[in-house]
Amino acid sequence: MIPLWWDILKEAKLSGKAKGSTLDTNRIKIKTDEDDKCNKQLQAWADKLKNYTLLLKERFFSNELLQKHFKLKDDSIGDSEKAFEIIQKSTSKEYDYGTENQLYEAVYYKYKPVPEKVACKAIDMLKKSTTGNFSSDDKEIDGYKIIIENYHEYQVNTTALTIIKDKTQFVMIGWSNGEDLSVGSDSYDEDFKRGNPTNVYRVSGYYDAQKFGYSWWK
Repeated sequence: MIPLWWDILKEAKLSGKAKGSTLDTNRIKIKTDEDDKCNKQLQAWADKLKNYTLLLKERFFSNELLQKHFKLKDDSIGDSEKAFEIIQKSTSKEYDYGTENQLYEAVYYKYKPVPEKVACKAIDMLKKSTTGNFSSDDKEIDGYKIIIENYHEYQVNTTALTIIKDKTQFVMIGWSNGEDLSVGSDSYDEDFKRGNPTNVYRVSGYYDAQKFGYSWWK
């Protein structure tokens, strides 16, 4: 079935009365899905990360061992990110280096449209990236700086795509988690024996979350 808008254009052309001149339908550009498919992909990824349930948060509120030895420090949701962080209730003074002894997980989902060729290049860079130690890449197109971070440093792990122009951040979509744990009390060490299924990193979902974190764009 021919769409109604095409009939209207056809009648206008035949009448030759479009502001005193013939309406040339050949000069009318009809926007298609292909014209902004890369921006739509960025938006879809941002929505995916926004709707992701932080695994650390899910595990903490459903596990008595974690609640026994950790307390909540941060559970925040903003316009463009959400984060969850827990810290140890007590640690061995011998191994306490003044850190907060935390586990955290966060996602970022800020998106504003950018020129299509910038969006497409950012997607291409992300898909070609590989996870490594402090692995990052950046490129500038028409004043827009694209930054790709995809690294596994064990204590700090991130996969993120950022697009900035003139100090204004248009896109920041990604995931991260990290830890900085000291040796705990005797009870802590007994409950979270290293190498066992009850290892704190397994119980908290620290490892499992990385399966999502290093593949959210795939």
